[in-house]
Amino acid sequence: MGKTGIILTRAIHRVALASTGEIIGRAVNLLLPLLLIKLYGLAPLIDVFFLALAIAFFFQGTLANSLTNALVPSFTENNDRKNAKPILYISLLGGVIAGLTTLSIAGVTADATRAAIYTCSIFIISCTGLASAAPVASLYANHRYALAGCTWGLRAFPVALYYFSHPSINDLHLLLAGLALADTARLAILSAACRNKLSICSNLPTLRAPTATLHLIAASVIAGLSPLLLRGIAAFGPEGTITLFEATDRLYSAIASLASIGVGSVTLVYLSRLRGNDDNKNTWRWILYATTSWSLLWLFIAITIGISLPGAASLFGINQDHHTKEIQGTFIILALGLPGFMLTGLLSRRMLTLGLAHHLTLLAIIGLSFTALSAFLMFDRYEILGLALATTLSHYLVAALMAIKLSSPTNRANTNTS
Repeated sequence: MGKTGIILTRAIHRVALASTGEIIGRAVNLLLPLLLIKLYGLAPLIDVFFLALAIAFFFQGTLANSLTNALVPSFTENNDRKNAKPILYISLLGGVIAGLTTLSIAGVTADATRAAIYTCSIFIISCTGLASAAPVASLYANHRYALAGCTWGLRAFPVALYYFSHPSINDLHLLLAGLALADTARLAILSAACRNKLSICSNLPTLRAPTATLHLIAASVIAGLSPLLLRGIAAFGPEGTITLFEATDRLYSAIASLASIGVGSVTLVYLSRLRGNDDNKNTWRWILYATTSWSLLWLFIAITIGISLPGAASLFGINQDHHTKEIQGTFIILALGLPGFMLTGLLSRRMLTLGLAHHLTLLAIIGLSFTALSAFLMFDRYEILGLALATTLSHYLVAALMAIKLSSPTNRANTNTS
């Protein structure tokens, strides 16, 4: 086998490991809304529960993932042991903001104890998610892709315990507390796996993200406001609208994660290691073609899943009614945006490696503004289908703008010399 074949085989193996970890770990997040709908149907308290989780996901998902991407170059350039104390401070700040934000919606539970548990749980989920960014970045830089995804599977224990205990809908705060404990255990496992690379000892070099990646983080924060914004718009719909959109978006997000996170994490490491390499241009072209083909394969898989959704819903005791058709249509519309979603992730990493990260913030603002305006205009007529359409169109708009920026004459020259 030639050198190219060996590199290709290694890349496929690493993508498979990352994707397998995500399949194992994210399955419980996919099942959660379906199990709650089966237990309680559509109810205001479930909407509150998922709105609180959406706040947590902004920090433990969107912001933590962007922080991981920002830290990977630090480990690929210098894999010595580092002081992660600044990341802990950032994590605590993020957790406090998430907890205080949750207070504004937890009050509708009409119980001070439940509201306190909601707030503390979201604080812990957000804080541990952000703190996990450093060990995950270290694992990725050392081509250890499976553990980060697999440890999300710890959430299966509190979810299963809750489901089989036949709880009242007023006990949802206990489920949230269980998820917080599972995420704390995940952080402990990831930190133990990276104990030789990370410490809070002040005598060690401080772990810092390269300045350019701050633009990537800022863009991710802005783009990460879209799910919160969409759920805010959904709150003006009929009772249960947030839960319906949550169930559909979680299913789509699970597919999108499986399709993108394996390729994305491996690609980021490869691009970080290949900067300045004479073969950078050819490597980029191969990565672009491979990612596009991969996204089209997952588009076919997602559409197939969407077509089969009514049959799958019956397995969870969900009646074949208007809501099932609404979920199916919304999922298919979201799935149509999958190639655009994957391309924005890839092109943003390319802009980062070419020193064009300062453009990402403006592109994120344009994407968020387009999503907000189009979702607001379409929700009254199409309800959650309109929210899905706004999301899909936004992916392709931002991907097109990124491609235009990368194809400008100046940037093509940078590509040839990178």
